[in-house]
Amino acid sequence: MTIPKPLNLAALPINSLVGQLTIWVGYSLVDEDNNTLIVFNGKAPLQLFVANGRGKTRDGHTINTTTNFALKLNVWDWMAEVLTPEVSQNNAVAVDFVIHVDPVDVEQAATLILIAQIDDKFFLHDGNNWQAWQGDLDGLITVATKSYKALPAILNDSHSLTLEALPLETFPAEVFIYVGYLLGNADFIHSLDTPLHLKVVEAGKDEDWCVFGCPVN
Repeated sequence: MTIPKPLNLAALPINSLVGQLTIWVGYSLVDEDNNTLIVFNGKAPLQLFVANGRGKTRDGHTINTTTNFALKLNVWDWMAEVLTPEVSQNNAVAVDFVIHVDPVDVEQAATLILIAQIDDKFFLHDGNNWQAWQGDLDGLITVATKSYKALPAILNDSHSLTLEALPLETFPAEVFIYVGYLLGNADFIHSLDTPLHLKVVEAGKDEDWCVFGCPVN
C-alpha cells in the first residue's frame, strides 16, 4: 500500500470523551527485510480540551444541553510543542474551537462568549480587549466576542487572545480560558467545567526558553 500525500484522517469521535486529551498520530513503514520504522508527532502531540456543554437561563435555571466543546490553544511559538503551554505575555495566542451545537440551538442567533479567569477574577473578551466581569448573566448581554446570525450545527472557529491586555499582577500567571455562546433569549451554553489552561510569564523574562542558546550575563 502506498501512503497518499497528503494523508487525510477521519474525524475523531471526541463527543464521548471529556477532559484534557493528548493525541498522537503516526504511521509505520516496513521494508523488504521486515524492519519497521514508526513515524509520529511525538514532540508535538495535539492537545484538546473536550467538555460537555452546561447551560443556564437568565434566571439561573439549569439547561440540559447536548452541545459539546473541543478547545485547543494555538501558540505561535516554538513552545507550542510542550504539553502545558507556558507563553510570554506578548506571545500571539489564539483559541481554536469546534462546537457541536445542540439541535435546538441550531439556526438561532447567538454571540460568542470568551472568558478568562485569573485567580478569582473573571474577564470577558469584547473582540478586542478584556473587560472585568462579575459572573452575572446580565453582564454577558452587553459584551460579546463575536456575533452569529444563525448557529450552524458544527461551529468551527478561532479567536486571538490579547494576553498583554489582561491585568496580570504576578508572574507566572495561571490563566484559564472558557468558551460559550449566548442565545437571543439569554440562555448561556458554556464549557465552564473544562477550561483551557496556560501559564503566562512576563514579557522579556522568558530567556530560559532560548532554542539556540541563551545569552550569558
